[in-house]
Amino acid sequence: MESNDFDIDLFFARKNLIYLISIFAAINFFLFSIKFTPTIWEKSVSLRSDSFNSLADFGYSILVLIGIYISYRPRDESHPHGHERFRPFISLLISISIILTGIIIVKDGIETIFYQKPVETSTLFAVVLIISISLKYLMYWYSGKKAKEKDNQILESISKDSKADVYASSSALVGIIGPYLGYSILDPIFGLLISTWIFKTGFGIAKRNIGYLTGSSPSKKDKQKIKKILERRGFKNYKIEPHYVGPKLSVSTEIEVTQELDLVEAHQLEEEIKNQIESLNEVATAYVHLEPVEEVTNND
Repeated sequence: MESNDFDIDLFFARKNLIYLISIFAAINFFLFSIKFTPTIWEKSVSLRSDSFNSLADFGYSILVLIGIYISYRPRDESHPHGHERFRPFISLLISISIILTGIIIVKDGIETIFYQKPVETSTLFAVVLIISISLKYLMYWYSGKKAKEKDNQILESISKDSKADVYASSSALVGIIGPYLGYSILDPIFGLLISTWIFKTGFGIAKRNIGYLTGSSPSKKDKQKIKKILERRGFKNYKIEPHYVGPKLSVSTEIEVTQELDLVEAHQLEEEIKNQIESLNEVATAYVHLEPVEEVTNND
């Protein structure tokens, strides 16, 4: 394919993803509106904090849309291998949003405990938060489902962010229900407990995508998939060096083969191995070098 060829699959992938993220952005802005508006007349630290979390989600949704427009552009002269390496940057933005959610909850909880901030109750607040929890759960479920179908890191990160938001809104809801039961302290305590899970999620996404951007090695499981391809073909002595280049792997392979292979046979073998390795969903490109030797040794 030439560098400026039109990729119809990439076009529809970008179109569908932009459509989905646009819906998510609209939901986030809607949630911000219905959470923030009641706090203009009735004070609620928990609900207002949760509303700003939704506003942050709306903001990063816009950034994600911009990132998708860039990362799903077809390959061109300036980027002959495509633009998908921008995708880890998008996931990093989402991880920052998740971490900020945790910080907001921790700040609110500490202030409520040490400064004895009042925890307000309102049926309207409870209804708003139940709507928020329901919509965010749907976003978590649907984006997670699509992430698995498409093997899409962006949707996977959005799914985890939505799950963190479900817990954040649940924390605020406990804070509103608690006083009815005579346990106002439930709000900050529950919030601080939930924040630990939120931080774990956020830092986990950040760590994985920093690995994508810095060329880290894949997991043992992914390495084993490559080894199985070589071993099924009977190769015993070989070296593999897989590393991330963006969200996919680049694999360099050196294999000992008998020097009796002629040039045509060697070229055909290289192409077959290369195509097999690149057929793995985790791999973007494979480079195969055949090392001719008098006698193929066994590295067992």
